[in-house]
Amino acid sequence: MVISTSGIRFSCTLLVLTIQLIFLNDVGKCNTSVPAESPNEDVEFKLHYGDGISKVDYSNTSCESIYQKYLTAVVNFTQCEIHHVRPFRLCLACKTQYQVAEDLYLQLNSNPDLDECKIKYMMSDKVQIIPTVQTNMDKIWRTSHCHRCYSQNGTMRGKVSEFLNLAKKLNVCINATVEEDPWSHSYSAKNSSDVCIQCRDQYVALNADFNTMYNNDAGDVCMDIMNMMNYTRIHWSLHFNCTAGSYDSTPVIIVSCFVACTPILFYVYLRITGKVRRAKLFKHKRLTSSTDASSGSHSTAGSPNSTN
Repeated sequence: MVISTSGIRFSCTLLVLTIQLIFLNDVGKCNTSVPAESPNEDVEFKLHYGDGISKVDYSNTSCESIYQKYLTAVVNFTQCEIHHVRPFRLCLACKTQYQVAEDLYLQLNSNPDLDECKIKYMMSDKVQIIPTVQTNMDKIWRTSHCHRCYSQNGTMRGKVSEFLNLAKKLNVCINATVEEDPWSHSYSAKNSSDVCIQCRDQYVALNADFNTMYNNDAGDVCMDIMNMMNYTRIHWSLHFNCTAGSYDSTPVIIVSCFVACTPILFYVYLRITGKVRRAKLFKHKRLTSSTDASSGSHSTAGSPNSTN
């Protein structure tokens, strides 16, 4: 039986992570208190933000110390990403864990004082588990477009912050409009007409802001924001049975009735005016016939050839 190299790498990666989860006593804990999944998680925007980039303690730069810290950072990031799969909040929740792991990996890989450590843990075998683990982490971060959530100095982009504020306003409006829990499975869409009307402006503003961001960034949008907007649209249209243009339909009904009645009014007008025109034409013909007859009588009476 042939076993592929990629399969070996994957198995080894899982083995390393499992060992670290079991035996490392100094593993730092990331925020993994995720509430039970409910239909409103993506619209309530229960975000778990990272607490900023933690400063890595490089006071002890021995090979084993840096290596153990890196393993801890990998475990922290793995825990964090798994706990934020649904709703997808990897970029906003796991930035700290990813940054720490990346910094430590760069230390192992590029610090001249750690060449021996690099050879021992990163170049001593064909599988190269540590580089493979880091590559997988980088791939997840990159394919999620997480860099689009942050500016170059590591702070959250203004556009992202504005979007989150608009999303919060929509959520506040929905919760304030509906007396019962709008996210419960027993909630009926027929009770959401007030939501569609009262929260329409907030939804339209959020949707417009996302579209502007999407167009300006040529579709390269942070996956957390993309996922949040997609599920907001789904809940708005399916859960609340609203449309993007939900509003009071009375003016539309009035205009529609007027437009629908226009052809009828037009034909009634033509019929009435047609009768009047036909009456005038008939009267005109009668007058013309009478005039012609009178003229003929006078012509006959005045003729020199007439019989006395």
